[in-house]
Amino acid sequence: MSVQGRNNRPTHSSSNHIQRRGFYWFALGPVAAVLFLLSTTACSFFGGNNSLPARAERVEPNDQFFQDGSQWNMEVIRMPEAWWLLQHPDVRPHLRQVTVAVVDSGIVSDHPDFGTFVPGWDFIKSESIPETGIAPNDSSFSHGAHVAGVIAALTNNSGEGIASVGWPGHNSVPLIQIMPIRVLEATVDGDGKIVAITGTPNNLECGIKFAVGLDCDSVTGSPTKAQVVNLSLGGGSDLELAALFEEAANAGVTIVAAAGNSGVGSLLYPARYPDTIAVGSVNLSSASDPLGVYRSGFSNYGEGLDLVAPGGRRDTPAVPGVWSTFINADDVLGYGAIQGTSMAAPHVSAVAALLYAVSPDMDQERVRSILRDTARPVGPTLEYGAGVLDAYEAVRAALTTAYGGPFLSQDLPSMPASTAFYPSLSPTGTRSFSTGERESREYDNLVPLPSISP
Repeated sequence: MSVQGRNNRPTHSSSNHIQRRGFYWFALGPVAAVLFLLSTTACSFFGGNNSLPARAERVEPNDQFFQDGSQWNMEVIRMPEAWWLLQHPDVRPHLRQVTVAVVDSGIVSDHPDFGTFVPGWDFIKSESIPETGIAPNDSSFSHGAHVAGVIAALTNNSGEGIASVGWPGHNSVPLIQIMPIRVLEATVDGDGKIVAITGTPNNLECGIKFAVGLDCDSVTGSPTKAQVVNLSLGGGSDLELAALFEEAANAGVTIVAAAGNSGVGSLLYPARYPDTIAVGSVNLSSASDPLGVYRSGFSNYGEGLDLVAPGGRRDTPAVPGVWSTFINADDVLGYGAIQGTSMAAPHVSAVAALLYAVSPDMDQERVRSILRDTARPVGPTLEYGAGVLDAYEAVRAALTTAYGGPFLSQDLPSMPASTAFYPSLSPTGTRSFSTGERESREYDNLVPLPSISP
């Protein structure tokens, strides 16, 4: 299938290349309001006449933020309808576990809405990251924790916290395993507020190589190769890593990158590379119209943008960002609502992972084609790419690929929500927060716009 906008990206002369030294990465949005919390419906699948049903049903997890309407992002991408497809008894026994590498600032351990991780690597401290994530808990890991929660937080777990894209529509454990790879380091002020998150091209290169099983700087690549790599980071100059991204794509790995938070008509690197899936951000006007989205003012756009996903806010009723797992400046675990293309990218990474879960032999170009071809057009291509991520239609397309034609099914009842079909994944113990009163805390410009360090 044709892929628009990826082969005509602007070229850059060597004079625009930077030396491979430290530079700033964008992480959170320019309007980074962080709200902090201390703290299934059984459906039938109606097949018939060799086609998937035209009208989707829904599966709704019991997580607090989903149930109270705070997770507007899930409605925008039609995630409840996608969960309905995944939980069907003709589908779920055939799903496969998928690994997503979150190449970021690290992931906090002991958060009650996370399960186990695939062991990763900390390229800041040059040490392994165990299955339980990074300890001790520290607010410098908040960005990576937020990204990872969108992808694979525990879901439908007795009303705890948030729902994640990677939930398969029953049980509580996501289909997706997170591989935490730390390549970014946060700088905090005297009040514990994050003022910058920085990284180097070398650490980014090693982080990607580790994720896909390649050695780098004496660090042996992960034996568990990631099928998807999420890059919620970026810089303004060419990182001279195009060959690595091409190699990963040729090996079947899908790399998703955030477009940038400067609100300008050009993408940052690495999103600008043709072998990434570049993701911009949208806001939602009203809860009454989950299709009424528009480009977030901070979201970069332009040639090479593949599609957009929720990364901004909902206007009415007001929700100041995308809710996910978080750790605040006082190093207290909970949930935060943040804006940025950093938050849009993991929605796409997680749906890409679900496509691999449905059809493990899919290659990167097929994943990109499905994501683009099933996106809902909402405006000019330069601003929105192919349109807004549609998880339901993407999973439908993957099922068609997996079954070699339109997916067939009978009207069968759902299995109980407690049934697990991949018992090797489980939470790391019973942990919980108080889900009582909600405490809020606001930060302005939590992380500055990206810039190149001297």
